[in-house]
Amino acid sequence: MRGHAGGSQPASALEVAEPYLFSGSYDCKVGVWNLETLEEVALLSGHTDAVRTIAKTDDYILTGSYDCTVRVWDRHSLEFVTALTGHTGPVRALEPLGDVLFSASYDRTIRAWDLKTLRHVGTLDGHSSAVRALAVCGRWLCSGSNDHTVKVWDPLTNQCAATLEGHTDKVRVLTVQGDRLISGSWDKTIRVWDMEAFECCSILGGHNESVLALAPYSSKLLVSGSYDSNLHVWDLETSTRVGVLEGHDDAIRILTSTADCVYSGSYDGTIGAWNIGVVERQHSRDALGTPGGLGGRAGSGGLGWSRESI
Repeated sequence: MRGHAGGSQPASALEVAEPYLFSGSYDCKVGVWNLETLEEVALLSGHTDAVRTIAKTDDYILTGSYDCTVRVWDRHSLEFVTALTGHTGPVRALEPLGDVLFSASYDRTIRAWDLKTLRHVGTLDGHSSAVRALAVCGRWLCSGSNDHTVKVWDPLTNQCAATLEGHTDKVRVLTVQGDRLISGSWDKTIRVWDMEAFECCSILGGHNESVLALAPYSSKLLVSGSYDSNLHVWDLETSTRVGVLEGHDDAIRILTSTADCVYSGSYDGTIGAWNIGVVERQHSRDALGTPGGLGGRAGSGGLGWSRESI
């Protein structure tokens, strides 16, 4: 997996679209890696600033950048299709929903794009500061912002249905597990939201620094990454931390997952591959009274950690 300026630039975006892992970086490029061999098979060029978000559909790979554009790539041939322009600030998050792509920007707006025509079809305006995160939870499109809030939008009307308050600093990341929306913030906490009542039902605290990345794993586990360089593994059914995984030498800024693995991108210029299933099985045994703690470091082997430069 050696590439992206020989590891001198950290991964700033990750997305799994089998059989590939796509990585964005501050070198303005998108690396394409074979998931089985962990070898780079292509490098997509065209952005003129850092690539900060990657999304996928059945037909496309979509990349958003600090250059204020979204670039569209054919998922199968990896050929460039077109660039979506209109944002006046860096594009920080992408979220496809049906035939519409939503893009969030530091310009405080979310733009809607028709994925059939690749044209702009609407703008969602309501945040008072940069929009950093997007997620789809059930019928709702959700957005996290530097204004400390999460907004819930009806994607059929592009109208705001609710504003979720509680974080005391920037909302950096959103993810979804089942019918729960989960937000991570610079206030060092993770909040779990009941999307029927639009209320916070749980607060997960444990990181020593800002929460930068979240990834669901299996039906009940959540993995979080932080400026504190550690991965935390949470059981959402009990709202407890069941593992702390060490190995990166700097902040973990991005996470993505498959059924078998969680991938972490760090400021240390590496991508980690983690077998979280080992933690899940250990947690299940611990719950039944089997001795042994959860945790590990690079090179411990038991957690299935692999660290590769990008």
